[in-house]
Amino acid sequence: MPEFKGQLGSKLDVSLNSVLVSCRWSIPAAAVGGEVAMVANTAYVGDGTAFDFTVLDETGSKLATAKGTSVSNSCSAKWTVSDKAKGRLLFLAESSSLGLSGRSDALRVMERVKIGPVEALDDKGGALAKATIGQKMRWKAAMPGVPNGTQAKWEVLCRQDKAHAHAVSIGMVEVQNSEAVVDWETRYPMDQGCKDHQADLDKTSEKYEDATFEASFSCLGSTAKSKPVPVKTEVGVRFIGADSKKKVKQPDGSEQSKEIKHGDELILDDIGVGSTQFAKDGK
Repeated sequence: MPEFKGQLGSKLDVSLNSVLVSCRWSIPAAAVGGEVAMVANTAYVGDGTAFDFTVLDETGSKLATAKGTSVSNSCSAKWTVSDKAKGRLLFLAESSSLGLSGRSDALRVMERVKIGPVEALDDKGGALAKATIGQKMRWKAAMPGVPNGTQAKWEVLCRQDKAHAHAVSIGMVEVQNSEAVVDWETRYPMDQGCKDHQADLDKTSEKYEDATFEASFSCLGSTAKSKPVPVKTEVGVRFIGADSKKKVKQPDGSEQSKEIKHGDELILDDIGVGSTQFAKDGK
């Protein structure tokens, strides 16, 4: 590391040489048709610095070129693996304005594969149409043609509406028997109290939407997503008054009577959008 000396309380101007620290592929192997990123990590390089990327095959022949711009000492460019790609590939990264250049490690190219579909299943293997919070379930992605032991990345998003999505789980899993399987327990990452009433949303022409879970699996540069799985809504009400029958009127207009004892908690699941009303039976 360079050493600088100055006077306490005085400004010290220093010059640092730009450095290309490393060049690497975002993943070690990719199939034809998959998307990969070429990443150049730097030091003392200003934001906005231009880099040129060149993809080469094992013979040194040029397969593709791309451009990127440095941000926070990192520059990257994406490339879709072409049908001409075979064997092992490398890329060159160069910034002519700084006089920097470097070469990457090898990317192993595999034959084209099709990822998906991704299924949502219950813990017994049946198709899951809706999920409850805290439920044990399974995500399964078909990986035909992918060798056993290949690493796949998985991620589960919870969407509260079109504008809000949270990654609730993320990890890696090995492909076995042309499948990637993840056992998962559902959880809701957002505060229910932050949701506005529909009357408030009407002022801005917005529409309330139930939350959904959605899983994605990425392997060898290709990605597949599941269909959204709606989250069953639940209401829990604890009654502290005398024993009585309660009439429950749900948003869809359906009614039912419940025998409630002092201190009992009534749980209603699969509640629709709108207001749920409680009253003494017969009133």
